Amino acid sequence: AYMAFLIDGDTDIATKECVIVYGRILRRGRPVNILIGHIEVEHAHAQGIYGASKKTFAALGDQCSNWLEKVIALGADGAAVNLGSKGGVIALLQQEAGDHIVPFHCMPHSPNSIRELRVIGAHLGVNVLMPSGVKGTRWLPHVSKALETFLKPGQFTAVYYHMKHLAGSSANADIAGRATKASAFFQNIPFIKATYAIVKKSMEDATFVAFCHFIADMFSGISNLSLLLQRNEIILPQVREMKWDV
Repeated sequence: AYMAFLIDGDTDIATKECVIVYGRILRRGRPVNILIGHIEVEHAHAQGIYGASKKTFAALGDQCSNWLEKVIALGADGAAVNLGSKGGVIALLQQEAGDHIVPFHCMPHSPNSIRELRVIGAHLGVNVLMPSGVKGTRWLPHVSKALETFLKPGQFTAVYYHMKHLAGSSANADIAGRATKASAFFQNIPFIKATYAIVKKSMEDATFVAFCHFIADMFSGISNLSLLLQRNEIILPQVREMKWDV
């Protein structure tokens, strides 16, 4: 039987980096997930994750000795360390087992590229802050807060280098499919198209930063007005005064 190879990163109670490995097969015509193993990762780069994943199969002995001959797909979150076509786990797997192996992005995940972003931030001496979600009924305050986070000292630089890394290490199709999840607040900036490469290029233009500051200032006033209008005790003179402030 053929199988898909599924991996996901996590940490144990000692906060050590680990990888959990599943095999997805057909049993009596129905897809079934089988736990292969859970193992500590010595190094959280592609070689480390791939090597640790292979150890989980080796630990099962002869019953999984030919798993590389059976694997036809790799499923993982959207992080470049997993699905990057140039240096990710999928690239290493295809080099060893064959180019026929199909990579697919596990859609329920928020990409573990957040972890990579934090690693980049650590190298830059920046405590990376996660922006709030920008979707929802009251979207104005959410977008305003996300932009405020993005424009805090060091945050822009960390995100830029992260985009540079993703644009250089991910396949084009992968970039197109995953970009909207990388920096959700970019979806609300009209002239930014949803690809890592174009976000990176746009961030290199000074007008991008200027526009972000403009939007942040404008949304700050509008979101305050929006919150004021939601209050039960609001009266018309307060609205008129706030409107002129905006």
